[in-house]
Amino acid sequence: MDKNYYEILGINPNTEQSLIKAAAQAKANAINEAFRQLSDTERQQAQSKIQMQVNEINEAFRVLNDVEQRKMYDAQRVNQQQASSRATPKRQLPVVDAGAITAQSSNKEGNSFGRLLERMTITPPTLKDIIIFVLALLFFLYMLSGLFVEPQGPSEPSKLSLGAMQKKVP
Repeated sequence: MDKNYYEILGINPNTEQSLIKAAAQAKANAINEAFRQLSDTERQQAQSKIQMQVNEINEAFRVLNDVEQRKMYDAQRVNQQQASSRATPKRQLPVVDAGAITAQSSNKEGNSFGRLLERMTITPPTLKDIIIFVLALLFFLYMLSGLFVEPQGPSEPSKLSLGAMQKKVP
């Protein structure tokens, strides 16, 4: 639940049910009036953005106008706010500006390193990545531990195995 329907309609969470329809209509009328004042070229450019805004208003109205859906939405908002207040702050990774690095590395046109950096994005590791790394590390340590362990038991081969390898002398 990323959208705040109350902000979309420009109302308070305590607003009465009867005023929600009027708020949605006023918001839609304001967008429509602004759209009408645009020139034809501006309308074509802004059409998708305005359509998204109208869809958000319709979605907010649909949820907040129904009493049961509004109660469920309010409960989700309260749970989300409580969870976010308890959550530990996430560590932010530094953002790498590939353009600045490219400009510093070389100004030549055929710079393959610069093109690689432009396409590269840095994402934080997922839980799956962390689990795979830990398992690989444990396996590596397990394999490494076998290299430094002294073999247990007699250092000389037993006579039983030695007898099978000896030549029989007549």
